Amino acid sequence: MPADDAGSLGVYYKCFFGANSHLGLTEDDSFAMEDDKGRSWICHPIKRKDVEALDLFRDFPAIKEADEKIEAETEVRILFCETLKELPTKLADSLK
Repeated sequence: MPADDAGSLGVYYKCFFGANSHLGLTEDDSFAMEDDKGRSWICHPIKRKDVEALDLFRDFPAIKEADEKIEAETEVRILFCETLKELPTKLADSLK
């Protein structure tokens, strides 16, 4: 698991859940995270310099194609956390 270097500025994380969450492993600094409901996610921090120019749909074609092949769904969440300790709760709350 990555060091919690969020400090007072916080960090954005992009997280993948579902049948094709392994697609998140292609990102630098990716790590596995279990949310507060015991579900497994693959997450990675988003560099501060990249947040404003973030392409939210960049991964969509690959995820859609992979999901259609196995008739499954993959969820992607981008969450801001003051500290890494917040991430499991925010992930659990983001997927009802």
